Amino acid sequence: MQQATARTTIQFLFFILISKTLFSAPGNDLCSASTNLTPVTSCGATGGQNLYQATLTGSPASTCGASTYDVWYTFTVPAGITSIDIALSGLGNNLNSTNTFIEAYNASSCASATAVNTLGCADAGAGLSLTGLTPGNTYYFRVFTTTNPTANPASKWAFSVCVSYVPPPSNDDCATATALTIGTTNSSGSVWLASASSGIPVGCATGNLQKATSALTDLSTSGSCGVATLATTFDVWYKFTASATTTAITISSLGANLTGSFTPYVEVLLETRTISEYILLAQDPSEVILRAQFSASPLR
Repeated sequence: MQQATARTTIQFLFFILISKTLFSAPGNDLCSASTNLTPVTSCGATGGQNLYQATLTGSPASTCGASTYDVWYTFTVPAGITSIDIALSGLGNNLNSTNTFIEAYNASSCASATAVNTLGCADAGAGLSLTGLTPGNTYYFRVFTTTNPTANPASKWAFSVCVSYVPPPSNDDCATATALTIGTTNSSGSVWLASASSGIPVGCATGNLQKATSALTDLSTSGSCGVATLATTFDVWYKFTASATTTAITISSLGANLTGSFTPYVEVLLETRTISEYILLAQDPSEVILRAQFSASPLR
């Protein structure tokens, strides 16, 4: 009898152990146990995520659903980046665009991850795009379903998640200026996502910035770029070696957004290493450049 009782007790304890293993909530069920994800430029989604047995514990209210069975994540915005995309893929059979959502928060801690600090909520099919973020800051987001995720098997509640961003142009900084060949058109230029310059980088170029206007202007005359200020110049950089005492610089095939107050400039700076090599700075503000000329002698 004692032997049978002992066997029953062992079996009961074994059942409890198996139950806790199979039916426990995800490790990142609570905000305090958020999984940190590193933003990438090419989405190799993080797999192995699951909402199976996620709970309502600590879940803030959401405009996307009354019941939010969630798992939590954080990410840190890379330097020079202000926009992040969060996408879900590989949804299990029980997850879809009508019951699965992403919500992010402007919060530096879980205590601030509340409805009043939401940055937006989007369904799993659309994904969530965040703008106006602060580089270097950490943000919280959660993935949740409005359906109680208790039905077996667990694979029906699985998903993959990706946190990504589009990097600035490769020639966003003076140090990585694109080399141009005189007489050859470079048709790959873009100022999309270019970062703002706070000044001319030390060791990059010296001398006064040279003005370019809507007329055919001689750049040997020192000047500024109209209403542009250092705080509003979103730029990409180029360099070339002068082969004659004058060189024409032309910007053409402007994108639809490069008009009005977003019409680009060209500014020319004397590069510090040699008298014949120059840095060409294409900037964002308000005057059209059709053709610009400058002397190979030191600019004033």
